[in-house]
Amino acid sequence: MAMVEKLKKLKTRLCMRLKKRKIISPPPTPPLVPAREQAEEQNSAVSGVISSRDADNLKGLVDYLHSLNLAEYVGLSQKPRRLIALNFVIGVARGFGMAVGFTLLGALGIYVLRQLNVLNLPGIGDFIAQLLEYVELARSL
Repeated sequence: MAMVEKLKKLKTRLCMRLKKRKIISPPPTPPLVPAREQAEEQNSAVSGVISSRDADNLKGLVDYLHSLNLAEYVGLSQKPRRLIALNFVIGVARGFGMAVGFTLLGALGIYVLRQLNVLNLPGIGDFIAQLLEYVELARSL
């Protein structure tokens, strides 16, 4: 009985913590596009304070930071489940690509070895013949 009561208390504590977490939400992130427009509007007011060369450098820096898609990265880092799912899909695609690539590369290697075996090159011809025999033996298993 004591164990059931402890579990009930634990459940109520967890429910209260979850309710608190839902009430306290992180502040919304402002969209980048209006901030950029606002910066361009303020650029005319600031132009008397900084030189035009510095303003151009600053504008280039802002464009560079926008091209990095930092907002998407920050949004992704705040959603760990989505990050894990995305990394899983990327890992599966990478593994599939490696498997297909190694298969094609191995087939190309065997094809080249067979063509070299047809030429009957002295010295390495016997080695290539033995290697192809091993490949055929492994293929038959």
